[in-house]
Amino acid sequence: MVLGVLRLPEKVVGRAVLEGVERAVDARWDLAVRRAAQTARRPHAHRIDELESAFLRELAAVGAASGGVAALPGAGTGTALAVAGADIGWYTMRLADLILTVAAVHGHQEPTVQERRAWVLSVLTFGSNAAGSLDQVAREVGKGLGARSIGSLSGANLTVVNRNLTTRLIRRYGIRRGAAAFGKLLPFGIGAVIGGVGNAAGVRAVARDADQFFGALAVTA
Repeated sequence: MVLGVLRLPEKVVGRAVLEGVERAVDARWDLAVRRAAQTARRPHAHRIDELESAFLRELAAVGAASGGVAALPGAGTGTALAVAGADIGWYTMRLADLILTVAAVHGHQEPTVQERRAWVLSVLTFGSNAAGSLDQVAREVGKGLGARSIGSLSGANLTVVNRNLTTRLIRRYGIRRGAAAFGKLLPFGIGAVIGGVGNAAGVRAVARDADQFFGALAVTA
């Protein structure tokens, strides 16, 4: 495989990212609630730290294992692209799991699928500016309703918000994740290092950003 000419097609990256998000928001809220309940009696900061540590161990290890696929005998461009696409989707799903678990730690209960989708899209797209950026998008679409009352948006308006966020997600998070997945394809152990370090850095950032994000949102029962 010639790394100099290999690029991850935007469609591959976009599809993998969206599939990862959808798997989490559609069917993994109950898992997030159960995960959050395991630390229910501990101080909030400790709960977030424990979540971050647990996801760090898992995703850093998997990132290192999936890195360096280009160095495997017989691993051509097609194999590398397939592995990279699968890695992007799985990693995105696990980051979405982390975001949803932080939401549960903050006391959110029985959110709609559209609400969960807005949360995940916002944190992955905007990072530390997620609350303010979602607030702005929601105000534009929801005629004055901001992110702090996003649960009050109608289903139709929230769908439009999420459509807007999805486009931004592909442009921002998708580009970053595609570049990270490409870096994992470097041979001779370099890809493994990039994979482990990159995944760990992503978990730390998302845990911090999600905690900040949900701290800015109103909890609706």
